[in-house]
Amino acid sequence: MGGRINWLARVPLAGLVLGCFAGLFCAEQGIAWWGLLILLPGALAAWRLRSVGFGLALVGWVGMWGVHGARLEALRALETTVRPGRLVELRVVVRELHERGGFHPEAVVEVREGAGSGGLLGLRGLTEEVQPGDCLRIVGEARGAGRVRNPGELDRGAWLRRSGVAGEVRVKEMEVLDERSVLMWPRRWAWELRGTVRE
Repeated sequence: MGGRINWLARVPLAGLVLGCFAGLFCAEQGIAWWGLLILLPGALAAWRLRSVGFGLALVGWVGMWGVHGARLEALRALETTVRPGRLVELRVVVRELHERGGFHPEAVVEVREGAGSGGLLGLRGLTEEVQPGDCLRIVGEARGAGRVRNPGELDRGAWLRRSGVAGEVRVKEMEVLDERSVLMWPRRWAWELRGTVRE
């Protein structure tokens, strides 16, 4: 090797990490999927050089670009559907529950149908029987996060967006559907255990 430092041997996942950051950057900038043509020369070079690290970087780049890009797309679509003052009807599944009357929304739900499917919303005005994993049909009014009035005050709307939540809905009508999300059973069990411990 004669003085050449093989940095990939010292940091084996560096390529994957750098590729993931590149994928996040591309998704945040809104670069279209046809931009993947940029990766074609890199993929050919990785195959030709038999570079595992370079190949991992490409996998991380494409993977994070796809996953994060799809999440941002759902968030943008949901933001156009759920505008403050608009009455919405949605079918959702409860992902998280929080204390009532706090800073957080009472529940964070995932939209299951229509525009913004897969996006997250905050709900207020739920009944006590709702648990994580419940599928709901809700009708409610979309609410704005409110303006920042004081210097240094937390911008709640920006905070919700950074958390991946497109907006908030005040529930007016709610129906708990018979089906439940099987993937949410650990959260449901933890919520029930929390209620038992408090009693």
